[in-house]
Parts: sequence; C-alpha cells; structure tokens
Amino acid sequence: SGFVKATIRDTLGHLKAFVIQLLILGALQSFLVTADFHPFGSTRDGKMFDPSRLFNPHQFLDNIFYGLIFQCYLATYGEGLLFATTALTGIRCEPFMLNPMMKSVSPSDFWARRWNMVVHGSLKRGVYIPMRKLGAGRLIAALGAFLASGLFHEGLLHHVMIPRATPEDLVEAVGLPRYHPYVEPAQVVYGGSTAFMLWCAFFITLEAVIGNHGIFQWMNKHLPRPILTILLISLALPIAHWFVDPYVRSDFFYHGGLGLPILVPVVSSSTAV
Repeated sequence: SGFVKATIRDTLGHLKAFVIQLLILGALQSFLVTADFHPFGSTRDGKMFDPSRLFNPHQFLDNIFYGLIFQCYLATYGEGLLFATTALTGIRCEPFMLNPMMKSVSPSDFWARRWNMVVHGSLKRGVYIPMRKLGAGRLIAALGAFLASGLFHEGLLHHVMIPRATPEDLVEAVGLPRYHPYVEPAQVVYGGSTAFMLWCAFFITLEAVIGNHGIFQWMNKHLPRPILTILLISLALPIAHWFVDPYVRSDFFYHGGLGLPILVPVVSSSTAV
C-alpha cells in the first residue's frame, strides 16, 4: 500500500509534542500580546517597503519574535494535525516542522529540510519537479518554487486577512484592557510575501554557487551550530517584516490566540477607560 503503520509510541509522541508546543506558543503569545506584537518598539505605522526599516535594530528584534511565533503556530497546529491523523488512520506521518529557527545552518537546510515540510513537499512535487522535467535548471526550478510560494501567500492574505477590531471587540474576545492601543482597520499591502520569498531564493542560489568555497567550508567545520544559525537568521532580519506586516497589523494573531493557554493583563474597572 506504500503506507507505514503507526505505533502507539508514534501517536503518543505527536500528542506529547502538541502539548509542549501549545504551552510554548501560549507563553510566547502572552509575551507579545502585552506589547501589541511590537515588544521592541518597531514602528506600527511605517510603510512596508520603507528603507528606514531595513536596518533598524528595533525592527530586527521584533522580526526575530515574528519568525518564532510563526514557527510556533505552524509547529503547534501541525503536531495537532499529525496526532489526529495518526490516531484516526493508524498511518505514520512525516514530520511537519523541524525547529528551523533554532537548528538550521544554511538556507537550503532551513527551507528544504526543516520549515513547513508539507508545503515544501507540495511545491517540490507541484512546481520544482515539473519545471525540471520541462528542462529548467536546478536553480531556475528552485526560483519558480519560491515564486509560487510567494504568490500562494499573497492569496492567503486576500482570503483570510482579518481587519483590526475595535477595542471593545478585543476586550470581549481576549480580555485585553480597554486602553489597549488600537488604530484604523488594517490595509493589506500585497507584494511583501513574494518579495520576501524571492529574497530567500537569492540566498539559496548564492549557497549553490559559492557554498563550496573555502571560507564557507571552514565556517561549517569550525563554527558552533548556534553561531551558524544566528548568521543564517540574520540574512532575513532586514526584510522579514515584508512578510509579516499584514499579519501583525491585523488581528490575525489575536484571533489565532483564542484557543491558547495565555496570560493577559488584569486591569481593574476603575483604571479602564
């Protein structure tokens, strides 16, 4: 049949991973929600492609946490789906997310072996391999896959983006204080997801072209893995907000947090406005 039968250990392993990821995501959401998802003070109002945001240390730090919370959301609900699938079908499932933000050491390691393996497999089968069969080179086919991923995420913005809610809506939904700083309804800006994916495709190409040169081989052999991971993540920090801005400026994460075990500020009625 081509399927591998899951064991009880497989099923319980997914359940354990789901619970752990749920608690981690709840803790991270609790931290970010108190600062309206701008814990290090990056601008709430700047334009997505504003050059002043590219090398802003506040934006860099916020972008790190945006990457972490995206990973946590995907890892948590991915493990939940793997547990449900394994329990209901008895079929062993491939891993969904392999901690790319903490363990990746190269662009190809991040995108091809660790980040969202379900989407990676779909793009490989649906874009990369067909392009290779049509005669495209390895790098052109990879560029096509990243471009398809960017366009796919632009479509997601169109279909699932949630406008900013009023303070009253948020008080009722997640218990936030009425003085929580809220602005006008979100205006979804398109193009950032595609630009971000093409930026990442550039580094995949660069790795393929110069990754075997002496300095990079020396770095892979002698630098500790955490240092390699930090260097890798830093490549995306200047422009990560191109991808995440529409999510942060909407109520996407607030709505996503409704089922999470989170801590929210408690404000007495006498201090609420």
